[in-house]
Amino acid sequence: MKSRFIKIVSFVLLACAAVMLPVVLAGEGNYPRIAQLGRQLDSLARENRKIRWELGELEKLIVKMRSDPQLIKKVARQEFGYVSPDEVIFIVE
Repeated sequence: MKSRFIKIVSFVLLACAAVMLPVVLAGEGNYPRIAQLGRQLDSLARENRKIRWELGELEKLIVKMRSDPQLIKKVARQEFGYVSPDEVIFIVE
C-alpha cells in the first residue's frame, strides 16, 4: 500500500513537472531571451577570437622588433619622423 502511494505521488509530481516545464521556459519571454543570449554569446566569441588573433600578431611584431634593427629604424621613420644624422632635410612650403 505504501509503495503504491509513493508511486502515485511520484507520478503526479512528474506529471506536474512535465506540464510546468514548458510554461516556465516559455513564460515571460524566456525563449526569445535565451535566443538573444545565444546570439550575443556567438558574437562575443567571434570578437574574442579576433582580439586573440590581433594579440598574436602584435606579439610576433614585438619579437621581430627586438631582433631586427632595420625594422626598428623603419618604424621610427614612419611613426616618429626619425632622420639619420647623415641625411639632409628639405622643407618646401
